[in-house]
Amino acid sequence: MKKTNIAQNIRKLRILKGLSQEKLAELAQISLRTIQRIENNETEPRGHSLLQIANALNTTPGELGASVNTQLVGHYPQADRTYLAILNLSALSFFIFPLLGVVVPFILWMIKSGQVTNINRTAGILLTVQAICCIFLGLAYIFKICHWPYGGIMLSSVPFLYLVNITFIVISAIRSWQNKKLLVA
Repeated sequence: MKKTNIAQNIRKLRILKGLSQEKLAELAQISLRTIQRIENNETEPRGHSLLQIANALNTTPGELGASVNTQLVGHYPQADRTYLAILNLSALSFFIFPLLGVVVPFILWMIKSGQVTNINRTAGILLTVQAICCIFLGLAYIFKICHWPYGGIMLSSVPFLYLVNITFIVISAIRSWQNKKLLVA
């Protein structure tokens, strides 16, 4: 799209969110003059500036009307990538008690929700996988305790479940750290 659409979209979204140009510049960690130039169509936001503005407005460059290289859109700040990796690795707490694999990542997600790029998507995928593992593990124990059919088979698959879960967690943490898409989309 044309840069006027990007400039108009940034301005409209900034006003809609009740932000001044100064506050947007502060949140985006770029100069006030850059924000003014962008909104006045004197320059088109690109690269890092575009990402910083989009992040500050809790949107994506594509939603602002920019056509951006996909590799660039997926680039997150180092602190965000570190936090996403820690969020993924926190699910390893399922070793202590299986439900902790859901509770600990949930708490870390709530602490930084809206502050870390892509945290909602990452936490959603992680918590879904962890919840499925907890449900399967709980069912395996219930089937075994109640002597229901297939209880022994389900219980014997628990080590495989742990292995798959560990593999998922470690790969997701590494991919978050390397700034790549997660395995599950």
